Amino acid sequence: MHAESLWDCEENARLLGVNAAPASPETLARIAILRDDPMETPEVRAAARTRLLDPSSLRQA
Repeated sequence: MHAESLWDCEENARLLGVNAAPASPETLARIAILRDDPMETPEVRAAARTRLLDPSSLRQA
């Protein structure tokens, strides 16, 4: 459920996904895309950057 939120059109859903999606190669790749997307909101980009910088959040689910 949370992983699907990474592709949602709503910012709040994407924020939830960034913070709660299990760490799989697919979700981490999507979070990296959100982090680097200049069209993404600053809040989502910041959350994605924080998630990818936190080693404890990168463990496989």
